[in-house]
Amino acid sequence: MKSANCWAWPLALLTVLIAVAPALAVEPIIANRSGRVTEVAAAVGTLQVQTHARILNLLLTPETQVFLNNHTAQQAQIVVGDRVDVRYDFNTLEVIRLVIHRAFKTHGRILAAANNSVTLRQPRAPNITSQVNAATELKIEKTAVDSATLFLGLEAHAKLETISNLALRLDGHAPLAKGKLNTMNAATGAFTVDGGPLTNFMLHQQGRVTFFGRPVTLASLAPGDRLKVGYATVGNPTTALIIQASGGPKLLARGRITALGGATITVNTAAGPVVLSLSPATRVTGRKDDAGDLRVGDKVKAKYVPRGGLNTALKIVVRK
Repeated sequence: MKSANCWAWPLALLTVLIAVAPALAVEPIIANRSGRVTEVAAAVGTLQVQTHARILNLLLTPETQVFLNNHTAQQAQIVVGDRVDVRYDFNTLEVIRLVIHRAFKTHGRILAAANNSVTLRQPRAPNITSQVNAATELKIEKTAVDSATLFLGLEAHAKLETISNLALRLDGHAPLAKGKLNTMNAATGAFTVDGGPLTNFMLHQQGRVTFFGRPVTLASLAPGDRLKVGYATVGNPTTALIIQASGGPKLLARGRITALGGATITVNTAAGPVVLSLSPATRVTGRKDDAGDLRVGDKVKAKYVPRGGLNTALKIVVRK
């Protein structure tokens, strides 16, 4: 009986240790480093990265996430010389996340443009053709466009993937004409501008229009809107690639919605009711994110501009 009691307390202690063992496990220490790959053997799961301070000998596991220029990639795509950002467990040296940066920058004039490629004439280097896909960011003067709008002769800056020459980003630079919208024919794309040396324009078939940075159509603009027109060729009319429109000074309306129309809302402010016109340029944020969800009684703060006899709402924040 005494012998049985001698074993009782060690068994009890062992039971307690087993129960608390998970809580005593070493917490991972996450480290982040940047450097270049000096050795890699994806098949056996080893990776060597030269950082600013030292060489890291790391382990690739099936759980390691790999990204190439912000796109999901495979461990087999890692090559010596890659510039990488690596997140790993300091205790086990297992890589949690590896981001590969393979890109270089160049510039030149657009020599040719198709649906899936763009050719640049570089100033002190041979012409370079880069591939374009749905992930490529294409812009002219900060306005998103597609490859059909990349007019020949435009100056452009490009960020290309080192190995494949895939275009990650291409920024076209067009001369800008400024003035106020005078007349406009949305059906044909023709419009005239006052206040500048160029007055007659025709919007390119794939041209883009924004109002205070929000995508709209040419029909959404109103006489008197201030325009910046990025154009490609001077003529009569001049071909417009992008239109960046803005109105007069922004005003603020705070209060509750007291009425809803087809494309208007009425806000009861301290100074009286204000009727706001909703358009494709109107952005709804806060407790709701769609103009169709607005209801009578909603408390809102709205930014708007008077234009064309209407108060065009730019942003409506729905509050508690």
